[in-house]
Amino acid sequence: DPLSWPVRYEIVVASFSTLRQAEKYIADMKEKGHDFKLLESKIASNRKKVIWGSYKTEEEAKDILRDVQRTFEAGAWIAEVKN
Repeated sequence: DPLSWPVRYEIVVASFSTLRQAEKYIADMKEKGHDFKLLESKIASNRKKVIWGSYKTEEEAKDILRDVQRTFEAGAWIAEVKN
């Protein structure tokens, strides 16, 4: 379970200024066969990030990121999250 890891690396494919925008994007992508999640932030004013997946190591996330950038979202990036 990624929430039990001390640190996890999230591949972010989109970010939005409002929760409503992020939830709509997730719903639209679900209709296209993607199962994205919302990255919860402890700071309410932070942008709402939509994640591709959670990874235990930065190296693993980087390997997946290359494919995501090539096949889905060129602007995707990795967010390091401390639990």
